[in-house]
Formats: sequence, structure tokens, C-alpha cells
Amino acid sequence: MRNKEDVLKHVTNVLQSSSMVTRCLCVLSVLLYFIGFVPPAFSQLVMTPGFLIPPQVKLWTLLTAPFFETSIIMLAADLVILTAVGYVLEPLWNLRSYLMFIGIVNGVGLSIAALICFAIYFIARAESFLFLSFHGLYGFTCACAVAIKQAHPDRPVSPILPFLRYKDLPMLLLFVSLVSTMLGIMSLSYLIMSFTCAAVSWVFLRFYQIRTDGSRGDMSDSFSFASFFPEPIQPVVAVASGSVFQVLVMISICPEAVRTYDVGASSSGITITLPGTLPADAQRRKQRAIKELNERLNKLEQPQSSQWPSMEDEDNASSQPLPQGSHETVELESVTVETKPMKESDDEPTLTTTDQTS
Repeated sequence: MRNKEDVLKHVTNVLQSSSMVTRCLCVLSVLLYFIGFVPPAFSQLVMTPGFLIPPQVKLWTLLTAPFFETSIIMLAADLVILTAVGYVLEPLWNLRSYLMFIGIVNGVGLSIAALICFAIYFIARAESFLFLSFHGLYGFTCACAVAIKQAHPDRPVSPILPFLRYKDLPMLLLFVSLVSTMLGIMSLSYLIMSFTCAAVSWVFLRFYQIRTDGSRGDMSDSFSFASFFPEPIQPVVAVASGSVFQVLVMISICPEAVRTYDVGASSSGITITLPGTLPADAQRRKQRAIKELNERLNKLEQPQSSQWPSMEDEDNASSQPLPQGSHETVELESVTVETKPMKESDDEPTLTTTDQTS
């Protein structure tokens, strides 16, 4: 019972701390859900590729479809996702960047999904692709997973699953959509929408987003296209994606990667172009380096702790007196200390040290 109260309290605090944009999007989702019960409203809210061209031209569905759900369970999931994403991403971006991200991911992502359906229709003459219904926030969820990977790549998703990190979340969601579509759990529209929205999110954040320091995009290695794949195949993906990127740069689809680094010489005003030198990139590398250093120190401390004697053993050994006339040799690595009994003619014991070299 106490755990339920803590969860409800935490949810209440998150909702109270959410911004006005997040609350408006949640209200919009709930409103569209109830409007969907009106029979003619469904076709006016979902995005259908065949209705984006004359004579219908329902372009407004590119904006309403992402926030429209037909299931109460999916609506509840959408509200949680909108609140969580706003809680994580809004503090990192300003309001303008967050709204631009939502509009571009949903609008451009659904537009590309419609173009894919048109291409399949012209190639395979499959009319069913023209009348697929696109709606829901699953595509936006995949896009937000890409954004969270950029911000917190090495952070665990949950303490219960420490091995699952945010950098693995985008591919996991895409894999779930692929398997669910093959098993008939999800519609084909969810699969197409998830891939297009995730791709648009990465392209926008990688090349076009204006960051707080005035730079454009994120060209760090931790956010490269190959970083979304498992490590064993990343070199192969990096070569292929690099070749495609060079072609896209040549035909002016993608901008050429230009990164600057200010060496701090204000008098000379020198600026050097180096890869991955943005403050956020440096902060991510710093966090990874600290984590690796802590792991190495922990590994080094474990065997050493068993070799060193305890303080109590040393105190007990030093408190025992030596019997008269005894002769003791104490070895300390490379130094041997010998103590001899006191002679009657000597005022002080004789101390002899012998250096040993290994």
C-alpha cells in the first residue's frame, strides 16, 4: 500500500511540474479521443495517404493523426509518454526547439510515410497501401528515444534493468514494432511510422538542430548512425553510412560537417575545426571516462584489500615484547632490520641495516 502511495505521489509531482506545452498536448490527445467516437470524425483525424492528394487533400491530418488514439490503453500510454518526454527533454531545450522537434518529427515523418506508400503502390500496384490509417504516438515515441539517446546515452533506463541503457532504446522499439507487425499485433502503419519518425528525428538532431551554443547539429561519434547498431557490426555500418553521407553531401541534401573549437585565445581569435568538440560532447566523454576510471579502481582495490593486514594484527604484533637474548630478523621488501641484545658495555642496542636488491 505504501508503494502505491509513493508512486501516486511521484506521478502527481511530475504532472504538477510539467510545462504548459505538455499539458496542452495531453488535453489535445484526450479531446481527440472523445471526438473520435463521432462516426464521421475518424476519417477526418487519421492520416490516409490516398486522401492527401486531390480531390480530398486532408493535409491537416498530418498534425491531428499523431495525437489521435482509438484505444483507451494507448491513450493512457500516450499521456505517460508525453509527460515523461516533456520532463526529460524540455529542460535540455528551449520551448521553441521542443515545439519545432514535435512538428518536424510528426509532420515530416508522416509525409515520408505517405511517400513510401505511394512508391509501393506505383511499384507493386498494391492499393491497400494508399488506404492505410496512420495515427498514434508510437512514431513520436521512437523519435523521442533517439533524442534521449543523444542526451543520456549511457544512463540506465531503469534500476531494475541496469544493462538496458538509453542508447539501446531506439533499436529496441524499432525491433518491437517489426516483430509485432510480423505477428499481426500491430498494423503495418505503425512499422512504417516508427522507422520514418526515428529517421527524421536523427537527421534533424544530427545536422539541423540549432543548439544552445549557436552550433548546428551533433556530429559526435556517440550519435553517429553506426552507434545505433550492436558494437560488432558498427565498423561495417560506419563505412556504409559514411559513403552514403558523402553522396548526400555532394548532391546538397545533407550539409557538410563543420565543427569549431575555440582555443580561448581572445587576442588572436583562433578557431580550429575539430570533430566532436561541442560542450555536450565533452561532457558525455567526461562521464564515460569517470565511469571507466571508477570501474578500474574498484578492480584494483579488490585484490589489494585481501593482501594488506588489518590494523588490529599490527597492534597485537607490536605490543608483544621480545624475550631477552633473542635475535629477530624483520624483512620489509628490500630492507632487513636486525636487532641484537644489549651488551653490558653498550649504552644502546646496535641497529644494523642491510639493503637487498632483487
